[in-house]
Amino acid sequence: MKLIVTLPFGSDAQSSHVLGTVAKEWECDATPVPGMELQDPVWDEPREIKSVILNPDAQHYHIYVGLEKCRDGEHFQQLVDMYESHGWRSTARG
Repeated sequence: MKLIVTLPFGSDAQSSHVLGTVAKEWECDATPVPGMELQDPVWDEPREIKSVILNPDAQHYHIYVGLEKCRDGEHFQQLVDMYESHGWRSTARG
C-alpha cells in the first residue's frame, strides 16, 4: 500500500499560518500506526507518526508527522529546496 506524508511549514511567529507543504510517497507493506517513527534522510532524527488516515478506495495511508517550523519566507524556501533535494515535492503554498 502507498504511504503519503504531507508536511506543512509554519512560521515561528504564527504557527497557525501554513506557508506551504511538501509531500513524499513510498510503497510499503507495513501498516503505520500513531506512535511509530518514520525515518527519512532529510531529518536528523526520525519523526513520530502523530496520526494516520486510511483511504481504502485510493489504496493509501496519509501520515501526519507534525509541522516544520521556519523563521520567514526566505528560510521557508531554503527548507523546501532541501526537502526537494531529498525526493520530496512541493505541493502547495499558503
